[in-house]
Parts: sequence; C-alpha cells; structure tokens
Amino acid sequence: MPAVAPVDVYLAPFPPAVRERLETLRGTIRQALIDGGAASVEETISYGIPTFDVDGTHVVHMAGFAKHVGFYPGRALEGFAADFEGFKQGRGSVQFPFTKPMPLDAVRRVTQKRLEEVREKKK
Repeated sequence: MPAVAPVDVYLAPFPPAVRERLETLRGTIRQALIDGGAASVEETISYGIPTFDVDGTHVVHMAGFAKHVGFYPGRALEGFAADFEGFKQGRGSVQFPFTKPMPLDAVRRVTQKRLEEVREKKK
C-alpha cells in the first residue's frame, strides 16, 4: 500500500469546499513551478503547513483556515500588491477569503518569481 503524502494528511480534515480550494491552489503552485523549469517539486510540511520545495529549498507555502486560504511566497510578493488588490496582504503573505475567486494567474507569476529567487541564491 503506498504511503500517504503529508500534504494529503494535512488536507484531509478540511470540509470539502475548503479542501477543494486548497487543492486548486496546490495544483496552481505545482504547475507554476514545473512551468518555471523545476525538474521536480517535493511537497512537505514545514511550519505546520504545506510547503513546496525545489532542489531541497522551500519555495512557497499555503495553508487553510476557517475563512480563508493563505499563500506565503515571502518577499517575492513585493511588487505584486496591485495583483492582489482587494485581498488582505501581509509581509510575504496574502489571504484568499472563500467569498472571492483566487487570482490564480497572479499566484503563478509570484510562485515563478520566488523560484527564480531561490535559483539565484543557490548560484
């Protein structure tokens, strides 16, 4: 029997509507990393939340809450404030309430920017 991925364990307790939103965000992040040139993406749990690693380095995180889904790309979020207008933003984070569609194209672009930052740092 195959092992259950840690992110799947994290997602399992959420109500179906929340889990679906998290799965959408998960898929968007994974595809953005692959499209950005990542040969492989490892999903882990770090800081108690789903984390997406490339070449052993954390790239971005996501999390589920009672009223929103959180996206945590760190400083890569700088310069994208207008793309997330109308969403609560913090230093390196943005919240997507369940009452609004998620700006998935912006998530893709920020994720790819963060991947570029990780690669530059490794050089």
